[in-house]
Amino acid sequence: MRTDYIPKVIELLQRAYDRQQQTLQTAAEWIADALEADGVLYVFGASHAGIITEELTYRAGGLVPVSPIFVPGLTCDVRPLPLTSALERLDGYALAAVKHIPISAADVALIHSVSGRNAAPVEVALYAKQQGAKVIALTSLAVFAIG
Repeated sequence: MRTDYIPKVIELLQRAYDRQQQTLQTAAEWIADALEADGVLYVFGASHAGIITEELTYRAGGLVPVSPIFVPGLTCDVRPLPLTSALERLDGYALAAVKHIPISAADVALIHSVSGRNAAPVEVALYAKQQGAKVIALTSLAVFAIG
């Protein structure tokens, strides 16, 4: 049994926090300012990246102005599940859905993507930015091995 797993995870989280502390502070301020001004926090992620969207949405005691962007075919209830990967890479697919969402300059969009380069999260982020919303991208290109 590996006894160094938890300390290693904590070390990696601390390293990420140390590198991104100012960015996290800015993101928190954007969200707080938007909600204080009656804006909305839109959240999107495709496939497993969408789990954060589910976690932030409709929670007992949670923030009401959090609005999920659930695009059909890009959630983990799709079968066969690998279909989400194909649809996430399909140009124009997410944009066709997101362009019907009333994102505005008063809002913030939190976009989660493991790679940060598939069509769906990029399209949602660009659309939100075009509407004047502040966009927060949650991604990582770093590869960590615990071992």
